[in-house]
Amino acid sequence: MKQFFAATTSGKLPSGATATKFTPVPCEFYAKKKILRQQLLANDEVTFAGGIDSPQPEVRIMDALGSKTNTEDFVLLQEQINGMKARDSMQKYLDEREYTTALLEIKTAIAVYSYLRDKEVKLRIQRIIYHVRQQLKLTDAALFVKYPGDAIDLTSAWDKYLLNLLSHIQSKSRLFIGIWLSAIKTKAMAEDDENYAKLIEELCDALEAQAGTIINLDAKEIVHGYSEDDNGDEMDTGDDSDNDDGMDID
Repeated sequence: MKQFFAATTSGKLPSGATATKFTPVPCEFYAKKKILRQQLLANDEVTFAGGIDSPQPEVRIMDALGSKTNTEDFVLLQEQINGMKARDSMQKYLDEREYTTALLEIKTAIAVYSYLRDKEVKLRIQRIIYHVRQQLKLTDAALFVKYPGDAIDLTSAWDKYLLNLLSHIQSKSRLFIGIWLSAIKTKAMAEDDENYAKLIEELCDALEAQAGTIINLDAKEIVHGYSEDDNGDEMDTGDDSDNDDGMDID
């Protein structure tokens, strides 16, 4: 959430693009006015089971992500697949011709998307996103009353941020995988026994095909695909403009 709130002030999305669909929040609202710690939600009931009945938006928002009382939607990613980022060890594996170890790293990178595509996991993530959105909506409404001259729209920022994030991490993952699979094949074919190089090439091709199929999350479905009425069936948001915010949505 720290990265999200930073984006609401800078207007910079995870991909580096500048958001155009929401107005950045002045830093003073967080640093000086401390809007997230104000007693803004005293008259608003908690909107999800097990939620902490706190008047502070900060507590409500963080609780929606998962807490001791709200455990329904807590999603734990194994350390090995928590986040998609280039691994410093890949070049070392390549230099030392540890091809299978490098390929296992790539397989692990693909595994996070298999995890996220699991029906139950996806539903739980959708619920988390929805519940956070509900707390942001309540916060926006309270801020509108207290600061009517300031256009603060944390709800829209949340949606745009997530859409961009999901698209961006997939692009980075595909790039990471493509670069290293190509490098592994090239080195194996240049420096190793023909039969062994052929095996490595076939393994690389298989992983490339797997990545192409699995790293294809529907960002809009994940962000907007849950409502309490349908318990996870895709909902019609009535807004097809979500892909127009400088994002490379696939």
